[in-house]
Amino acid sequence: MSKFLKFGYYNIALGVVLWLILFLYKINIWLAVIGSIFIIYLFIKITSKFLIAINNLWKEMVSH
Repeated sequence: MSKFLKFGYYNIALGVVLWLILFLYKINIWLAVIGSIFIIYLFIKITSKFLIAINNLWKEMVSH
């Protein structure tokens, strides 16, 4: 179950990140460059919090 959630999260998150970067590129290339740096930073921060939450949820499910 944990691997399924991680796989789903990565697929959805990478799809949204790619869509956002391409959307910003349509507006302006420099906006895409700066936006992609910001989006990558957010991706790293949110991913670490998500993985910690999944591990805590998994440990809680296994302990019961």
